[in-house]
Amino acid sequence: MSATLLSGSDLAKERRAALKEAVNNFRTHHHVTPTLAILRVGDDEAAAGYARAIARNCKNSDVGFEATELPVNADQQQVGAALQQLNDDPAIHGILVQLPLPGHIDSGAVIQTITPDKDVDGFNVVNAGRLATGGKGLVPCTPRGCLMMLKDRL
Repeated sequence: MSATLLSGSDLAKERRAALKEAVNNFRTHHHVTPTLAILRVGDDEAAAGYARAIARNCKNSDVGFEATELPVNADQQQVGAALQQLNDDPAIHGILVQLPLPGHIDSGAVIQTITPDKDVDGFNVVNAGRLATGGKGLVPCTPRGCLMMLKDRL
């Protein structure tokens, strides 16, 4: 049996083009730009690079993007307050908390603070429960992307 090399770059390009079209149709009909917010705590360069890549992909897909960056010494209350502002902002439609958070922050509590309808990673217990029971909800993007690639390319 020979190995099959799978590359997601072509599929990603196709999906970005489809997303851009869907976003523009949505904006035309609803006069709203779907917007993703990232909450990042600390100055980890790998996390900053990931945030830049997400911002670039949002821009290329005509999706709005907002970054909230807190210092590494931000406490649990400050992180929760920043996240609550994003939850309450009607112009923000999706929230991604960059993990890992600094050790003094309870990541589980932060994740559970995300409004389930804005939890793009699908980590909130509501979304995880929906996924586990086959209900409707947000599916974590990496596993979904892998399944899409396998289905499309094999």
